[in-house]
Amino acid sequence: MAMTAALRRVVGGFVGIALALVALPATAQPDIALDYRIYMGGIAVMSMQTRIALENQVATSAPYRIDVSARTVGLLDRIKPLSFKARSWGEASLAGLRVERYESISTKRSKPKRLSIDFAAANAPVAVFDPPPDDPIIQPPASMMNEIIDPPGAFVSVLHAIATNNGCGGTIAIYDGKRRYDFVFGEKTTDKLEKTDLSIFHGRAERCHATVVQRYGFKRKTWSLGGVPSELTVWFAEVLPGAPPLPVRLDTDTGLSGVRIHLTGARLVPVVQESAASAPGNSQNEPIISSGPSAPVTP
Repeated sequence: MAMTAALRRVVGGFVGIALALVALPATAQPDIALDYRIYMGGIAVMSMQTRIALENQVATSAPYRIDVSARTVGLLDRIKPLSFKARSWGEASLAGLRVERYESISTKRSKPKRLSIDFAAANAPVAVFDPPPDDPIIQPPASMMNEIIDPPGAFVSVLHAIATNNGCGGTIAIYDGKRRYDFVFGEKTTDKLEKTDLSIFHGRAERCHATVVQRYGFKRKTWSLGGVPSELTVWFAEVLPGAPPLPVRLDTDTGLSGVRIHLTGARLVPVVQESAASAPGNSQNEPIISSGPSAPVTP
């Protein structure tokens, strides 16, 4: 249980970081589809796909959307199968992101759990769990709920920041329906990632390190069992022509084991019917994740 809970939080946190740092060029853009493989203690435990819709940033604001889909693989999938889908959407501008809604569904042993967070509610974000959690959830104080974003939205926010101000410094305030925590980023540096069969990318990449600060809703006993990590490092690089730098690797530690996430596929997907503005209105709509081949990338 601790391992699968840790994986859900790693997936959510990684997706959150990546989108926070990316902004697309000022023309009509296709969606970005990315594939990842998650390793824990050197063993592949999950596959993950994301699809990012982030439109023209020249206007005062433009809609964005991110879809995430992940599931266990290998031995873990046979012992403790877990799947996870999420969608987040809102408005992006040069000033940052404003999330409107987050929806997710996680399924373990054929038992689904749904979560929706309405960030556009009048007074404060409203989180709805189905089924309700065993322990009562106490909303963080209003003073902690300013300029907050969901975990996948944090991913967009980091990407957006990297592209708009050429840096990954600053703080991202995150609310996941139960907990409030911050990603506090330091300045970026440049690394050279060595070639590996586990990733499509090798070469120069920008390294961003973040410290995770717990603000509200954490239980001491869950920290050592693989809760939200205390720090993480993400590497960004130019992978697709015309696209912003994208996350190619992430390293962190869940408290149970070291975790590494490798990029295994990247492609641009033309938008035919659905755009970031046409986000679903309820949790019955499943995230749209595309598939297809990707070539190795070397800058």
